[in-house]
Amino acid sequence: MAPSFRFAVPLLACFSLAGFGASAQGGRAPVADATTSLPKGTPVVVQTYNAINSATFHVGEHLAYTVTDDVIVNGAIVAKAGDRASGVVEDAVQGRKVRAGRAGMLLGPVGAVAGGAANRVASKGADLRVSVDKLQSFCGATIDLSFVRSEYHKPKRFSKMTSVEIAKGQKYVATVARDSTVCSEPTTKSAAPIPSDALRADNS
Repeated sequence: MAPSFRFAVPLLACFSLAGFGASAQGGRAPVADATTSLPKGTPVVVQTYNAINSATFHVGEHLAYTVTDDVIVNGAIVAKAGDRASGVVEDAVQGRKVRAGRAGMLLGPVGAVAGGAANRVASKGADLRVSVDKLQSFCGATIDLSFVRSEYHKPKRFSKMTSVEIAKGQKYVATVARDSTVCSEPTTKSAAPIPSDALRADNS
């Protein structure tokens, strides 16, 4: 069974990854003119399909992305702008502030200081960790990708705890997870440079 994905528009709550990719490209039928060796580590820039929030998304939920520019290797297009990629929410924590030091206030200044320290230790910031792991290309190839990134909001004294939100259209630089041979389309175009606002994985 194909995975379901979360979207901002309720009517688009679920879709088949392959089917959605075809409709997003104007119903273009998958055609493989040739095959190309795709090296591990080849960068693939994707962007989030909708905003992702640590307060409303949960661990294990599937995420949808789109490829931002054609992926070109050795004079061949292996993925086109608009192709669909997918991933999951690896971790989602709303964040909390613990009032562990309230009782300490009754014990005078020393208790208040100790209680405040306990609050800082017990409080936990909001965290949102997402991955990108698959790409469905225009010609029907499934390409394994590697990307995991965390966004963390550290708790601040006297400020309201906020969730982490990743904006719609946020660009990420995923990479091909393993050497493979995939269907492709010959081209004379050169690969586009990686956008300066595209974020890289935590381990990059």
